[in-house]
Amino acid sequence: MLRLRCAAYSGFPVRLAPAFATGAGWKDTIGQATISVYLPDTVTPENVSLAGKSVEGLPIAPQPAGYTTENNVIRWQFTDLEPTAEDNIFVDVLEPGRYRSLLQARAGALNTPDSADAQLALANAIQNAVMVVKTVGQHGGGKNLAEGANNAYRRSLELAPKRAEIYSQYANWLLRTGGWISLMRDGTCPPELCDLVSRGLEAFPNNPELIKIDEKIRMMQEDHSSSATQAALNQKTTAQVVLDQTATAQVVLTQTAFAQATRQALNATPMPTQTILPSPSPGVTPDKAKETLAPAVPVNAPGGFGAGWQVILLLGLIAVVLLLVRLRRNAT
Repeated sequence: MLRLRCAAYSGFPVRLAPAFATGAGWKDTIGQATISVYLPDTVTPENVSLAGKSVEGLPIAPQPAGYTTENNVIRWQFTDLEPTAEDNIFVDVLEPGRYRSLLQARAGALNTPDSADAQLALANAIQNAVMVVKTVGQHGGGKNLAEGANNAYRRSLELAPKRAEIYSQYANWLLRTGGWISLMRDGTCPPELCDLVSRGLEAFPNNPELIKIDEKIRMMQEDHSSSATQAALNQKTTAQVVLDQTATAQVVLTQTAFAQATRQALNATPMPTQTILPSPSPGVTPDKAKETLAPAVPVNAPGGFGAGWQVILLLGLIAVVLLLVRLRRNAT
């Protein structure tokens, strides 16, 4: 049996990680093994990450699976085990001093529900208890803790609406728990955050902390707007380049078709040849000899004037197509 105790650690979160895999060096398997982790306080979702995943996507519940909890003990039972690295024990524990401060502040807020200072003390204790691995998502009680801080801040504002530090502290908390992510992602200021800062500046227009927070929010929104505008311009430029390339390709294809048609027309039209007439026979006039030896070619006969007109019409049609393509390109 292996027992581990979590005492008063100076930092948080505390990760207990005994190297259970070293048991693989034993001969044969481990018949039976019990691993017990003893905590200073009763195990709860607030002082131990019992569900969810870390920001890296890793499970933050005690590992490996199959553990049980009883009061302040987390326990594993193994039978016929040849341990590997996957059998090592991992437990993320909130530093006991912070957890006890949270319990004390919560009790104070319950005992004096009309005290703005008690509500602020609870909100601050929750902030100190929310860990990186918990954040404010579904991570071992982090979401419930964060909502408890929101409620404490709201209650403190109801009780003391003329205290500027409550506005600034709550605004910084809202920025930390999602405001910055929203502003960086799409330039959106969460409604509760923007309303809070607006009300705070209306009541305390010269408060330096509120002015600083408002300037940060506006700067983030302006940066996102500039980035979005540049991205839109880049998309428009890319689209124009594609359109120009398409138009250029059309012109090249049309010019190629024009060249091919010209060559075909030239090949289909016989080149003029010189006809050498023999000397006329005695008693035959020169004109009569021409009619006999070189008969006239009909206009519509192949190689006559009709083929020439066909070439001219084809070239004219291609010229019109080229003109239309260029006009369309200039219009875009």
